[in-house]
Amino acid sequence: MKRALRALGVAAVASSLVVSGGTFASAGEPAGGDVVDVVEEVADGVLDDAVATDVLDGDADSVIQGEVSGTAVDIPVDPSGGVVIGDGDAEVAIALPFADQADDAVVADGVVSYDNNNGSQTLPVVKEDGALQILTTIEGPDSPTAYDYAMDLPEGASLLDDGAGGVLVVDGDEALLGWIDAAWAIDANGEPVATHYEIDGATLIQVVETDEYAAYPVVADPKYYWWGVRFTLSSRQATQLKWTLAGGAGALTIASLGCTATFAGALPCGLPVGIAAVIVGLGGAVVGACNKNSRGTYIYVTYAGQAWCRSR
Repeated sequence: MKRALRALGVAAVASSLVVSGGTFASAGEPAGGDVVDVVEEVADGVLDDAVATDVLDGDADSVIQGEVSGTAVDIPVDPSGGVVIGDGDAEVAIALPFADQADDAVVADGVVSYDNNNGSQTLPVVKEDGALQILTTIEGPDSPTAYDYAMDLPEGASLLDDGAGGVLVVDGDEALLGWIDAAWAIDANGEPVATHYEIDGATLIQVVETDEYAAYPVVADPKYYWWGVRFTLSSRQATQLKWTLAGGAGALTIASLGCTATFAGALPCGLPVGIAAVIVGLGGAVVGACNKNSRGTYIYVTYAGQAWCRSR
């Protein structure tokens, strides 16, 4: 299932990924446009930090292939190919739900979607921070309620419940390879829908517990962070982070910085605590040193749970 990735060298956080055309439907086709509209209406804001995509002429196996914030991502035209995230020893291929019966990729408004032909659609979305969010739209009460994501993990790696609704991906030495945010789902009225993950070997299963009160469509997702992410801070932001860390701030405080006006656009609002904890370990003195030229800093968090920074 693993495939070699051809990195495009697109390193900036807000850079576009290349969408290769020719074998999939292009923007403007009703199915793709409709499902994107559904996601935007039901889960307002969820696509705001999606990486922009360009549609190019040509014939390729991948609809998106590139690198964002240090994370390599490969999204196929044929859903049976699976999404690949990361590279080298930390590469993981993720099988998409119902890929054996789903249609090929449709791209509308820069978003990729697959019609699963069972009352659900799958939308793998690359985010500005390098995360991969696989959204699912659930059309009605007859749609499936369980969505399987079988993973071709690196040798020795496994999935672990993090005790807080999310899932960790660790190697044989329990070094962190990646993590998956706690499951969420929301219905057409904006009400939360009960959902949780189950782990079956190397398969992550999201169960969406719709009931007679759910208003359709429902949107749900797992969100994957992999290999490494990069954050770009201005000098002002780097200085503020330096003093926040020097003051003894913990992971929860750092995780919420992106929700403030100072860090808006540089850190995501609701940064995963796992990433925030690694940044805490970096320390204020190191962040300050990386901003010594007062031009800002890049902060990197790796697949092994390590962090470093460098001057811009």
